[in-house]
Amino acid sequence: MGRAYKAKRIFLALSIGVGFISAIGVFFIPQKIAEIFYHDASIWMILVPKSAHLMYGIGFFFITVALLAIALLNLKKQSFILGAGLVLLSIIPFYLGSQGYIIFSHESISFSYPLSTDKYEYGWQDLKEINYFEPTGNERGQYVFTFHDQNELSLEDNLYFSDLIAPLFAKLDSINLKIERAAN
Repeated sequence: MGRAYKAKRIFLALSIGVGFISAIGVFFIPQKIAEIFYHDASIWMILVPKSAHLMYGIGFFFITVALLAIALLNLKKQSFILGAGLVLLSIIPFYLGSQGYIIFSHESISFSYPLSTDKYEYGWQDLKEINYFEPTGNERGQYVFTFHDQNELSLEDNLYFSDLIAPLFAKLDSINLKIERAAN
């Protein structure tokens, strides 16, 4: 009985640890994974959409619940089956989250969103305009890239995007395009 109690406590501690680490890691793990998957020498910046962070959060939640179920259901065979099922189920949101990216490179702007099979790639010559919408209230400013086919890419003005400003302005100068300030 003592051995089962210790194992139960181990799974409970693991679930708490995974839950805590994932609550913090969901902010930077998707970004690092996107940088590993999509890195290339010509790329300036890889950004991850918020929806990708949500997908990773769901995947981490499934793993945390799997470990918690094993601990709370007294290490029975059914609890291990349920836990294994939840871990396998977590693969789906992790995969979907890894499909979302926004890439700025010397040659193009590429992006795709989780839960979408559409992948977009535009050369800099395909960029029609960039509008900057000033922040209002609690919201941050938004950069909206509009392409000649009227497709748009919206990016929040945050710390990740600030790393992109210098190469973006240099590229926009080379193609004679300016960022226009737009009213909300």
